[in-house]
Amino acid sequence: MKRMRRAMSLIIVGTSLIFSCRSDSAKTTDEKQDAAIARRPDALKVDTAIFAVYNLSPHIIGIAIELNNFPPNTIDSAFNAIAFRDSAVLFTSQPDAVAPGLYKPCPDCIVVDTTGPYIIEKNKELEKAIRQKIPNGMYLYGTNGIKKFRYQDVLYAIDECMSNVVILTVAPQDTAGIGKPLLASYQQLPLHYNKNYQQIDKSIAQWLKTQPDDYPNMNYVPTKTFADLDSLYFTYTDNFTMTDGDRNNERMYFFPSRTIFKKVANDSLTVFWGAGLDLFGIPCD
Repeated sequence: MKRMRRAMSLIIVGTSLIFSCRSDSAKTTDEKQDAAIARRPDALKVDTAIFAVYNLSPHIIGIAIELNNFPPNTIDSAFNAIAFRDSAVLFTSQPDAVAPGLYKPCPDCIVVDTTGPYIIEKNKELEKAIRQKIPNGMYLYGTNGIKKFRYQDVLYAIDECMSNVVILTVAPQDTAGIGKPLLASYQQLPLHYNKNYQQIDKSIAQWLKTQPDDYPNMNYVPTKTFADLDSLYFTYTDNFTMTDGDRNNERMYFFPSRTIFKKVANDSLTVFWGAGLDLFGIPCD
């Protein structure tokens, strides 16, 4: 597995800080969270505050919330309730050779994009359920800056091999002036865009070399820091070529990810938060 993908696996197994969708009870803690962030950034409750954002096709930018992740979240519940109601499933129809009799076409599902790695679809009932779970009005963080925005459509992508995701789309105009979109949050995080992260990037690269790698022959994309907050370093591992739609293109990076590293005693690093996508298809490898 790619080094950063291995890091993502370590996060899933070893920490309770992995993203889980915002619950109704979390809505009442905004003021306390804001105060905690202002007083001590490391107190940031990232499991209710941070979302990973990706260019998912040449035409779609969006928050990608992974389904069936660990621990289970409210988006999983909403999706599953609709997906399996009355034996109707939110999958496109598949050739019998791939899944004989397993998948049924969904009459209320619309394919909206096939130009990237995913078949991206839309379902009105699912969109309504997700909007009830995830309030609108967020902050978008890019490689060069921050901007307030509201997500647009609610889409989803299901694949038997790749990461399954619900997608909250970002309008192209909302990325103007902030560079490549990377993260989103409910509360505005007072990130510093230092531009000079050579030393921390070197430390992160050294840390990644210590992680097991199941796919050593695959191209490696360096992890880059784009901002910091106190002892936290916000990074991305992505060459942004997954949107060319050609899965055989050697330039494509199959494990895009977003990670927050924390510097602790003796300047060592730990993973504070992380999220990533598997576009290679590890379960089918």
